Amino acid sequence: MDQLDGDLRNLFRQNGNSVRRIKQHMMQHKKSFPYLGGDKIMNYWLYVMEQYTDADFPDRECITVAPDTHVLQSSAKLGILTEEEAAGPKARELAASRWEELLQGSGLCPIDIHTPMWLWSRSKFAAQV
Repeated sequence: MDQLDGDLRNLFRQNGNSVRRIKQHMMQHKKSFPYLGGDKIMNYWLYVMEQYTDADFPDRECITVAPDTHVLQSSAKLGILTEEEAAGPKARELAASRWEELLQGSGLCPIDIHTPMWLWSRSKFAAQV
């Protein structure tokens, strides 16, 4: 509130609408963003801002997959992660980097796979791939 004159759009403007710079700013001022400081929620929040406001991020590919439990389970089911990796301490980082690598040049951004992966896992993988 104090840093942005009460207007969240100032965060985007001050950082040139760059996802990379917005993330860096938020990590450097983590105490000012107590609920958005984690990789999972920060990326999903940026996705929501892009989808439901007029925010336009020229580097939207920097919005990584939001690696929650369901995305991790789906990633393991698809062989992107092993079961051991999905249960390990570095699972979120591994999932994010592997999806980024896998989708490079596809026209899809990593965050674009979040909802389908989440829904697939939530449905107990009812749809077979």
